[in-house]
Amino acid sequence: MHKQERAVDNLRVLYLAIEAMRLNERRGIAEVVQQAYAQLQAPANPSITYPYELLGVRPDAPVEVIEAAFRARMKAVHPDAGGSDHQAKQLTAAMEQLRRERK
Repeated sequence: MHKQERAVDNLRVLYLAIEAMRLNERRGIAEVVQQAYAQLQAPANPSITYPYELLGVRPDAPVEVIEAAFRARMKAVHPDAGGSDHQAKQLTAAMEQLRRERK
């Protein structure tokens, strides 16, 4: 849809997408699509897949910046500071992954 230059063309694309979904529903294809999506495997831990996003830094950031961001975020989510153990473990795992990648 972002490839269209005019708003009218964007609306047309939306209309066609919705119409295709309605036709799929009438044909009974919606159930098949839903079953196919249900069989797709989800990432084991999506936050670890994107450690830069979790730490709030850019992929080209220096190690010092990444470590500073890790310490700042860990202070906020640490269980002793009112955060959760799960969040602290996610941050730690993300930092370990980045350290392995940088070596």
